[in-house]
Amino acid sequence: MPMMQLPIEDQHVSVYIPDNTFYDDVTVDFRVSGDTLHFHQDVIPLQKNIGINYDISQYQDGDKNKLFVGKITGYRKYINYIPTIKKGDLLTAYTKTLGKFILKADEKAPNVTPVNFQNGKWLSNYRYLKVKISDDLSGISSYRATVNDKFILMEYDYKTGLLTHDFNDMAVTDTRNELKIIVTDNVGNNTTFEATFFRK
Repeated sequence: MPMMQLPIEDQHVSVYIPDNTFYDDVTVDFRVSGDTLHFHQDVIPLQKNIGINYDISQYQDGDKNKLFVGKITGYRKYINYIPTIKKGDLLTAYTKTLGKFILKADEKAPNVTPVNFQNGKWLSNYRYLKVKISDDLSGISSYRATVNDKFILMEYDYKTGLLTHDFNDMAVTDTRNELKIIVTDNVGNNTTFEATFFRK
């Protein structure tokens, strides 16, 4: 028995469905409208991941690195990023659900906002340093924080988007301190936040 069934294709989108993905024989709705894939409804459970492929050869080279595959969910049609693999002109995402999917470009860098301090502030009586990070589309991929070019530990609360540093985890030896935080989203856009704080 073959490992993979033939793909279902329409225009620039194809879906690979491994054998025994469905628990029962089903007839599914498969339509492509522009960059949107309508692949039935998210009501049928799957045993295995399916592969969704977008041919992006029609896009400009400068735009290709900003593209990702997302799933459209909810009444407000929120786009959830699906980890997307790029090989040449093919984007592939794997999912264990059916539903509506879209090829989307994320050209906006993440947002970084200080929560409990401002640039140039004295933080001698503070135990925590808090920064809020967010990304409107593809989501946060990574972050790195340094003080005076030395790595510092910051804990990330996914639900609130808060990065928190406990000053007890770092012995700040300088009165003047240069904070630098680099936040990167899932397609490589990044934001660098810099601030000076003072502490004794």
